[in-house]
Amino acid sequence: MATRTAARYVSQRLSSGARNLIEKENSAENIYIKKIELERLQKLASKAKTSSNKIHYLRREFWNLSKECKKLENELVCPSILSC
Repeated sequence: MATRTAARYVSQRLSSGARNLIEKENSAENIYIKKIELERLQKLASKAKTSSNKIHYLRREFWNLSKECKKLENELVCPSILSC
């Protein structure tokens, strides 16, 4: 009887230790996964910011070109010699 009790006690201690180890491994794995996800999101945010800057630059260039086109249109319609 005492042997059974001792065996039960030892097996419970070992199984609880194994559970704690598994829980620690799972939490470490979850932390690693969250770290990887965070790095991926940071990369995406960086790319989005770069794309946003490119879009802003292209809009500004388009605006400048449209102003130049309007000036050229005015010069073609009304040459500076005629002073319309």
